[in-house]
Amino acid sequence: MIELEVKCPHCSNSLMDDRVKVSNRPSIVLDGLYETKRGKVFLSSVYGDIEKIDHTEAPFGELVTFFCPHCGKPLNSTSFCSICGAPMVTLSLLRAPGMGEICSRKGCPSHCIKFSDIENEIKCFYNEYHL
Repeated sequence: MIELEVKCPHCSNSLMDDRVKVSNRPSIVLDGLYETKRGKVFLSSVYGDIEKIDHTEAPFGELVTFFCPHCGKPLNSTSFCSICGAPMVTLSLLRAPGMGEICSRKGCPSHCIKFSDIENEIKCFYNEYHL
């Protein structure tokens, strides 16, 4: 299991929440907006795990706009999901130069990690996980 720690790409505050666990790990907390309903979304911090606690009341298949819970700025990026075409949501990696992206459509499993310096990140990955 690869556990990610992320921060807001705007204010650099951590988006990790130790109080709310998803899949028995600290969660990633975001503010979500669906129509006029705002709510917290707690995502699994384990890469590949699509478990979450969602308080937006968005129906399956609908788009959710995500915001940083600290600075309130939107997190939707200019890239689009390769599965469903929805805007992706960008989160900066806390311990490495790079970003993670998740799809903004409720229920879409699309997500990815993009590293700024892939060679260095592979070395860090092997050191971190003792491979």
